[in-house]
Amino acid sequence: MRKPKLVLSCASVALALGIAAFVLLPRPGTLRYHLQRLGDLRQSKFLSSPSTRGDYLRSDLWLWYLHGRPSIADMEREQQALIQLGYFERRELTFSHRGLDPRLWSEFRSAVSNSPLTEWRYMVHLDDSRPSVIRVTTCKTDIPVFERIVAQLDTK
Repeated sequence: MRKPKLVLSCASVALALGIAAFVLLPRPGTLRYHLQRLGDLRQSKFLSSPSTRGDYLRSDLWLWYLHGRPSIADMEREQQALIQLGYFERRELTFSHRGLDPRLWSEFRSAVSNSPLTEWRYMVHLDDSRPSVIRVTTCKTDIPVFERIVAQLDTK
């Protein structure tokens, strides 16, 4: 008599966990999935080799070993997916009066860090062949902030 109740209870718990996982976990192709994936790639990109015994117990280290070091192409795929979903936009911002030298880059980074932007929501791309251009991939609502920063720094 107890076995059927135990089996029924276990089946109910398993079903509830399955439904919860389906509802709570982001599904591929969704905005939430690609944002989470991009965040994971950005965090693991800077994961260094283990330096202590405790590092070997970290799950992100084992995932890094299993999946390999994230590539720029992986990050680009996630950015493109977010652009296609309409959440991100990619814009090239040009400095008309200044070239992108170490001083300007430092000023740009400082202005961005002092702005209301969130670190995980934007990516900045530089191209050595075009030293006056910064390509920004970010939320559509953050583009005006970057445009304002470039305009302010370009007049100095």
